[in-house]
Amino acid sequence: MPIRSLAKGKRAVHWWSEEIADLRRAAITARRSYQRAGRRSNASNRNEEFQVYNRSRKVLRIAIRKEQERSWRELCDSVDSDPQGVPYRLVTKRLGRRHPVIEEPALSSIARELFPALPTINWDLVPLERSVPTEIIEHPETSTPLFTADELRQAVRKLPSGKAPGPDNIPNEIIKLAAERSPEMFLETFNACLTNSQFPNRWKCAKLILLHKGAYKPPDQPSSYRPISLLDGGGKLLERLLLNRLEAHIERAGALSGLQFGFRRHRSTTDAIEEVIKAAREAGRGAVQNRHLCAVVTLDVKNAFNTAPRKMIDESLQRSSVPEYLIRILRTIRYLGVQLDTRMTFVEHFNTVAAGARKAAVAIERLMPNVGGPSQSKRSLLMSVVHSRLLYGAAVWADRIQGVKNAED
Repeated sequence: MPIRSLAKGKRAVHWWSEEIADLRRAAITARRSYQRAGRRSNASNRNEEFQVYNRSRKVLRIAIRKEQERSWRELCDSVDSDPQGVPYRLVTKRLGRRHPVIEEPALSSIARELFPALPTINWDLVPLERSVPTEIIEHPETSTPLFTADELRQAVRKLPSGKAPGPDNIPNEIIKLAAERSPEMFLETFNACLTNSQFPNRWKCAKLILLHKGAYKPPDQPSSYRPISLLDGGGKLLERLLLNRLEAHIERAGALSGLQFGFRRHRSTTDAIEEVIKAAREAGRGAVQNRHLCAVVTLDVKNAFNTAPRKMIDESLQRSSVPEYLIRILRTIRYLGVQLDTRMTFVEHFNTVAAGARKAAVAIERLMPNVGGPSQSKRSLLMSVVHSRLLYGAAVWADRIQGVKNAED
């Protein structure tokens, strides 16, 4: 007899609740009782079991319908207050595009291009020589400070749920539960990595997923794909512990430029664009003969993250007086936009987002018959996707639109 495979868990739909889960379990139990009664000779008992099963199934259907109606009303009500939230994600998921099939020779070539082999560095020959940082911070290190239970709890809380697992197929939910119940086991492992300055090789392996960027991108070009590397949850937890310590030191040292907006808390692309707009307006203020020239130079480094020179990163960490124990273990780790124009009229940006919104509207029009027709609530929910795409970066260009409107009035 073949071994029965275990069913993989699925993510619950947005309208699912514990009450429905209990009713479903009751309906399954009633159905099994009815099926077992069929194997016995007592026909009256089988009829009673069928009545119980029929009632439990009816109660489940009614509860599901009510919960779906309630959830639908909440989704429609949240369209205006949360334009990028659950309603937006549900609709865009239904508008997802098909990805091309990649043959094995092309797949290997694309992977090598996206993840080029970097030169091997013998770190034993690279001394830890500190340069004078922007702000000198003393580190009275007599030994490597070990991770604490509080640090582990903070890192565990940062692990996202509902994400695809890495090569070990252990989801983050299991890791979070295990870390809560046996934190000493995780601390012992992570502190051993820290004191020995070793990031386990097993956690450096990733499961590579290639997402095609669009129908107009050639399927045989590496630049047509957005790579996603799925890493093991244990390695991501250790990385989070290291990142928390590194970020705390970098912020205290003032080693980051005030004009860096990427990978920083409470900063976004919109903030960076506002700085550019502010500089351009300052340059164009006053009489014509007194105005300064303002030019914007943009650089897009191809595959920048995967090709960054590791030795330069190491030198930057030393200039920032990062503790030596962090530098040693970091040495072992390897592995959306607004368009500006010269007059800041945002015409090119509007043309681009309008084209994308039109494509979404066409796709939504094809989707409408599949959701029971164009009722007012369904129109509002589906069209929220179009509005969200049209209003991207509105904090930057809204005042410009207001200025044009006032001029016309």
